[in-house]
Amino acid sequence: MHTQTMSSTGISMAIESVSPEIASWWLQMNTHNRNLNKSRVSQLADDMRKGLWIVNGEPIQFDREGRLLNGQHRLHAVVMSGVTLDMLVVRGLDPRAQDTIDIGSSRSMVAILTLNGISSGIGKSAIAVADYRLTHHADVLWKQDNMPTRMQQLQMIQERHDEYADGVNFGWAAGRAFGAHRTAYGLLSILAQRSASNQWMDFHTGITDGVGLGMDDPRLRLRNLFIRRNSNPSGNWMQQMTVAVCIKAYNAFIEGRGIKNLRFTRDELPMPTVTAI
Repeated sequence: MHTQTMSSTGISMAIESVSPEIASWWLQMNTHNRNLNKSRVSQLADDMRKGLWIVNGEPIQFDREGRLLNGQHRLHAVVMSGVTLDMLVVRGLDPRAQDTIDIGSSRSMVAILTLNGISSGIGKSAIAVADYRLTHHADVLWKQDNMPTRMQQLQMIQERHDEYADGVNFGWAAGRAFGAHRTAYGLLSILAQRSASNQWMDFHTGITDGVGLGMDDPRLRLRNLFIRRNSNPSGNWMQQMTVAVCIKAYNAFIEGRGIKNLRFTRDELPMPTVTAI
């Protein structure tokens, strides 16, 4: 550890190794801070366990009386994760400095992706979030606290970039053709092509032009559902439900079944998966 002190102010800075025990000790000095966001702590701990958390220059900050001014979420996450990490630590600040912390504009996911040379960030990020939730939270309602962290989204998009780019293209094409929910339909295209059914293009072509589809054809049922809705439904449940009905329609298509009613309710959880034939 190397400590640098600014003699005129008494402020010191150092990179320190922060273990769960040290983090717990420092949190005892957390006597005046904003309310703890437990969901944020859990997300940070997940990043730490997966090796996605890195030293970014944002410090743990103490005032000259030893009180913790900034960093409670990171310290709680260290305790939760059980991981020891290097962190920048600043001590000796004026207590009034706390009023100036975290008042700038936060960096959006799209900005992070742009900085990493990734275009169409909104679409790819939305599909990555839905893909993550379907994989890790298929048996519960989707809420803000079961989203992937920004670092997890970045890692997913980097590792599956071509797949997600393809999903964005299918989603936009279906959105223009018949008002499909772009994220749900884009994710369906990815799930279908991951499976061994090899019928995705027949499904996509049929639902896009709508020509010659019988009344119980699952492609027509899904197409009409989107046309009647005529908008991209917002909200966690609406997206979850729409992903589910997309999967149900595709499964019926590859299994050769007709559908009279296409819907999905909370009572039907867990989420369906694409049938592999």
